[in-house]
Amino acid sequence: AEYMGTQFEMNDSSLKMSKKIAQLTKVIFHLHTRNEENEEFVKAIKKSYEREIDVIVREANTIVSRQKEAIQVQKDAGDIASKLKEMQEKHENEKRRAQTDLEKYKEVISENEAKSRNETESAQKKIKEEVESLKTKYDSKLKSLSGQLKAVSYTHLRAHETSLHLVCRLLLEKK
Repeated sequence: AEYMGTQFEMNDSSLKMSKKIAQLTKVIFHLHTRNEENEEFVKAIKKSYEREIDVIVREANTIVSRQKEAIQVQKDAGDIASKLKEMQEKHENEKRRAQTDLEKYKEVISENEAKSRNETESAQKKIKEEVESLKTKYDSKLKSLSGQLKAVSYTHLRAHETSLHLVCRLLLEKK
């Protein structure tokens, strides 16, 4: 009866450990999925910013084209050189502003990506440590339980056999 109780405790401990390992596996899967979603999100933001930059560049090119046309019209008016210089300065300012915006967008994306990566790595490290800790506890508990088991000879079992223990003997003989 003591053997069956110990066997039941081992099975119960194994069941609990298996459930905990299954939970941890689900957490790892969830974190991995979340990391993939974050990567997709960052890619989508990057594409959005690139499209926005393209629109800004097209608008700037349109403005430059209009300004060039205006210069042609004013060429006959006489003050072409100063107007041209003014438009070039406007164009350079707009170009610098667009480049500055692009660099800011790139920095934000890089920071978000690094932050996501660090959070994911940290979570994975914690889970790994927890799994290792649980494994160590499981191994020590298993060793502890193995040390408590005593070998019983077949002859000893037959000498003390009752009708209740007959089932145990038959089970042992099957093995």
